[in-house]
This record gives sequence, structure tokens and C-alpha cells, in this order.
Amino acid sequence: MERHDFGFDFGNSIAKGVLFNGQGQPQYCGVPSVTAEGTLAALNDIRQASGTQGDYRLRDDDYILARSDAELYVGRLALAYSSDPQETRGDINRYWSESALNFLLTLSGSLIFDREFALNVTTGLPAQTYDAVNRRRVRDALEGDHGFWLNGVPRRASITVSKVVQEGAGGIVLYGTQEPVKQAVIDIGGRTTDIFTARGQEPVKDQCKGYPKGVEDATDLLNDLAQSTYGRVLTISERRAILQAYATRQPYPDIPVSGRSLAASEMAAWADQAVRKTGALIRTFVSKTLRSSEKGGVATDLKSVWLIGGGAHYFLRDIGEIIPFAQVRDHPEYANALSYVYFARHFSERAQVRMGA
Repeated sequence: MERHDFGFDFGNSIAKGVLFNGQGQPQYCGVPSVTAEGTLAALNDIRQASGTQGDYRLRDDDYILARSDAELYVGRLALAYSSDPQETRGDINRYWSESALNFLLTLSGSLIFDREFALNVTTGLPAQTYDAVNRRRVRDALEGDHGFWLNGVPRRASITVSKVVQEGAGGIVLYGTQEPVKQAVIDIGGRTTDIFTARGQEPVKDQCKGYPKGVEDATDLLNDLAQSTYGRVLTISERRAILQAYATRQPYPDIPVSGRSLAASEMAAWADQAVRKTGALIRTFVSKTLRSSEKGGVATDLKSVWLIGGGAHYFLRDIGEIIPFAQVRDHPEYANALSYVYFARHFSERAQVRMGA
């Protein structure tokens, strides 16, 4: 059974996984962090009811996970074909839940084609939940020998958790320096913003803090605006599609309301209002945490500041107002998962050296 080093980031909005392929290059997979009860037979019934000929053909980003007697749509299918997709955002127990294991199996199964495989996993916890008890809970929830079916194919994964790190710490490893200078990573996810500050690679504990605000708070504000204006509740996928269009400057989705479509200009104005309001709260938290002294400026004693997580696409403007030298690399939403797979490989290599000795 081949063993794979694996980085697992169970984000509130998107669950992400990274592993190295045979050429040593990272391979990525991201799945919306929602599930719903559902089967392939139910998808076929929907097609037949609509008069569409033939069976439903699963897309590359469609996942149906079966474990024990339960079958779940994972990610896009849950958003598209369920009236009540289940999220775990805001749940303090989500990182050591059955749902976390379901997403780990889905992500690894989508990147690995062997029927049976072993995983050496590194994952992370937000600052406010990062302690020895919760790290143990994560291990207990994920480790073990797990049989499952993914898109109708029987699979088996033997999982070992090599390390549970604090979210943001990996950004220092990816982008920071070994030199004894202060540097920080601001990790803005779906429901949390975590700051990890280090001198070299050593944490500066009083500047490693978390705050329960992120991108999903902006989607909630966006929904509040639609509801107060038109009495229209936006679905999870509609909220995310509007914000994604806002961030990428792509065409806005067609959102029906009372016999017409919402104007793109109105959606853009709502998105900007929601992002700016959430960004102001995050900016205040960052300012308080990274102020160099009671009378000093913000982050003036730092060599570098990196924004990672999906929120980097939305809140660089807000952070830049107080930290003009803050930087964002390509694909910041995968920074945690990418750093985790490097951690996993490091611990795997250390274990091999010890065994060889």
C-alpha cells in the first residue's frame, strides 16, 4: 500500500487538500465545505422528472461519498441538488468531527487513484482552538483504517496524523525567512482571521491571535441586504457566486427576484458594502494585534506581512490601509494546505531517518 504525504485544510468555505505527484509537484483539490444526503439514483430521478434523456453523468468536481449506510453529496452536488445543504461553519467542534473525516476521504480519494492507500496527514487548527486537548481530538477523529465508496468505487484509506499545527504557521515556513527578524502571516478564512507572528521561525505568542470574522461574514451581510431590500433569501451558492464575481471582476450570476434579474450594479454595490464592513472589523483586529507599542504604528517592527487564505482576495485593500507593505502570493487560499503537505513530508523523512538509524 503506497503512502502519501497529505496537507488537509478544512476551511469553513472550501475544504482543501494537497499532495505531491510522482514528479514531486504539488497537486491541489478544493471542495465547498457543504454536504447533503443524496444518491446517484436520486440524480437520475431528477433528470427523468425534467424530461432529460439518459442517466446523470458525474462531473470531475462531483462527489458522492458512501460510508456505512449513509450516502452524501459532497461540495457542488450538495449546493446544486439539495434545498438544505449542511455546513459546519462556526462550529467549534468541526475540526474533529465526522464531517472533517468525510472531507479528508473525499479530497484524498479524488487525488489518489489507488483503491487502497495510506496517508501521512498534517492539518491545522485556528488560534482560538489550538491546544493539546483539541490536537488530540483531531488525531482521534481522523486516524484509522477507513473503508468508503467514492462515486461508486470502493476505496480504503489508512490515515496517520503526523502533526496538527496552528493555522498561519505554515505561511511563515512557505514565505518567511530563517533570519531572526519579526514577520507575520494574516490568515483570513471563511469564519476566522488568524495572525501568526514569529521572530525567525519562533512564535511571538502575544501576537498570535484569532478573531471570529472572515469571508462568510461578508456573505451573511450580502444576504441581509437582499432580504431587507426584496425579501429574497440568497442561497449559499448565490452568495458565494456574487462575492466571487466581485473579487475576480467576472460577470455576475443571474439571480432571479420577483420576475426579473438582479442588476449587476446592485450586486456589485451590495458586495462592496458587505466586504468593506467586514474588512473594517478585521482591520481593527489586525491593528490592535500588530501595533508595535501603545504609541507606535501598526506592524512597524515587522520585516514582512503575508496575507493568506481565501480572504486575501477580498481584504488586502483594508489591511493595506494600515500595513502598506502587506503582500499576497498567487493562490493564497491554498497556502495552508500547501504548507501542511511540506510539514507532512518533513515529518515523514524524519521518521525514515530514525528507522534507518
